[in-house]
Amino acid sequence: MKKLKLSVVALATLMTIPFTSVQAQEISLKQSVKERIELSKEGNLNSTEKQEINEIQKRMAQISDKYKIGEALSDDDAKFIRENSNIQFNNNSNLKGVANTLSVDKKFFEGYKNNGVIDGALVGFAEVDKGWLNHSIRVYMTTYDRKGISRPLITQKATFTGYGLVGSDGVIGKVVDFTLKPYSDGRNVSEHTMDQTQSFSGVMAYGYLAPQGQIYYTSNNESDSVTISKVEKWEL
Repeated sequence: MKKLKLSVVALATLMTIPFTSVQAQEISLKQSVKERIELSKEGNLNSTEKQEINEIQKRMAQISDKYKIGEALSDDDAKFIRENSNIQFNNNSNLKGVANTLSVDKKFFEGYKNNGVIDGALVGFAEVDKGWLNHSIRVYMTTYDRKGISRPLITQKATFTGYGLVGSDGVIGKVVDFTLKPYSDGRNVSEHTMDQTQSFSGVMAYGYLAPQGQIYYTSNNESDSVTISKVEKWEL
């Protein structure tokens, strides 16, 4: 009986180690976002509106709208996707039909916009769990007023479009397209956080994530709101 008790204790101890490690990593990720937010509120991070980023995002949206799921891309569009996607799925292995190694990538992003009434920002990260056929993407992001002013409405979403192998000819096409949204919008708050995960399948090669936050000066009035959609990556 004593040996059994010791075995149970040892097993329980082993089972808690991975959980503790995952939990610590989770706290670290969220803490990094929180610290980045505080830096921006202190004025140590500046708004960036680079023209090339605007043009890339605009073209990415046009390509996504242009094709249906399972439809092959034109050579020009496929070239643009290869050169400008912000998520890679070990594409050299995938496009050859070779099962790639499972991996998890984390990408941090941020965006700022001031319309003269609202000084808005969003900060977050994407966690991409890559397989060969089965994958998932988690988006954790906070949209907030940099001055800490409570706003009547804050909305968020993150659109993901994935491209990969379609048909049997080895051509690049649109494989998945979906939008992540929070369970509810933020109302009468100065910041709002979204934490959503979506699973998807396909022989993936490239992906493009487009986060967006919108802060309203007057509830449901688009004209005086600020939309933050031009985002850049940042490193820890």
